[in-house]
Amino acid sequence: MTETMKTGHADAQYMFLELGKVLKFKTRLTWTRKLPTDGIWLLSHEEYLLPEVPAVALEVAVSEGPKALKGSIDTLAEVSPALAILVINEVEIRRGAVRRGVDPAVTERRIQEKVIDAEDRVSRHQQRIEIWSYAQLAHRYRLATGASGPPTLVRLAA
Repeated sequence: MTETMKTGHADAQYMFLELGKVLKFKTRLTWTRKLPTDGIWLLSHEEYLLPEVPAVALEVAVSEGPKALKGSIDTLAEVSPALAILVINEVEIRRGAVRRGVDPAVTERRIQEKVIDAEDRVSRHQQRIEIWSYAQLAHRYRLATGASGPPTLVRLAA
């Protein structure tokens, strides 16, 4: 985890990569330097005698404004995996809003606006891009691994 990365961002990355491993994908944190992602599942070239190709790619939005959200979606589209996932981390957004003293109703409205903006942007892309909440990612992680959540100490030691 980098110094500026929020815990919720690192947790989402960890769960995504672990989920990919359980599903027997080769995983990496990012696609390329020019097209950085928050996680990637690859179809291995060893099994298919082809170059590695992105099966699933992840971008995590924790507090990004519309311009950064657009950049995340465009990055996913350029990587062009079979499935792209944008996780809007409502847990981290709420956590930050509480720290800043933002009214909970305002925070919930902002989260909904972020989802609507993302859905609008995604609808203009030809690639398959799904928008998940952090809760949806965590639920899939729990189903696949049996773990209740990302083990913070194990993740930080890795």
